[in-house]
Amino acid sequence: MTKLLLKHDIENLQFSIYQDRPSFDFLELHQVHGPNVVKIDNLNLREQYEADGLIADKSNLSYPLAIKTADCLALLFVGENQIALIHAGWRGVHQNIHLHPLIVKMKPYYCYIAPHITQDSFEVTSEFKDYFKDDLEFFQERNSRLFFSLRGVVEKNLKNTFSQIKIEFSGINTYTQNEFNSFRRDKTQRRNYNIVTIKN
Repeated sequence: MTKLLLKHDIENLQFSIYQDRPSFDFLELHQVHGPNVVKIDNLNLREQYEADGLIADKSNLSYPLAIKTADCLALLFVGENQIALIHAGWRGVHQNIHLHPLIVKMKPYYCYIAPHITQDSFEVTSEFKDYFKDDLEFFQERNSRLFFSLRGVVEKNLKNTFSQIKIEFSGINTYTQNEFNSFRRDKTQRRNYNIVTIKN
């Protein structure tokens, strides 16, 4: 059985991360590093949803929801009636997937930011600044190398959009914690499975 790396509870939800694909059934996406989010009304484990975010009614969470990562952010949003699970790499953040109209509409009051590559390890080129011209405060130069905080951009955007939102970060850097899969570290094809379900 694949290794459970992290467990985090919020209200009646359980957020877990597995080192590889777990053996139980869950709903997942065909992730494309884009800004699309889908609303799941009738969960279908056989259907392939091409998007990077899932939204479900709390009353309709019949199956666990999964997002795969290997350095990108997985974001769990909780609203009064809905939850959202988002895959947010730099391309998705650049296209504001975390501010998708369906997420804004659900009025989230809580966001959990799962383990991802943090600023200490996320080295970028100077040309990368062109994607985040309004977020230059999240670039840091060290020894003639440039590093970027993707989480900083997400947190700023969320606080500016949802004044009362509580944001919690796991504190884990996937690049430096070897039990987590990290594409930047070793070009692995394995993925961390970020899964949210209703607690029994």
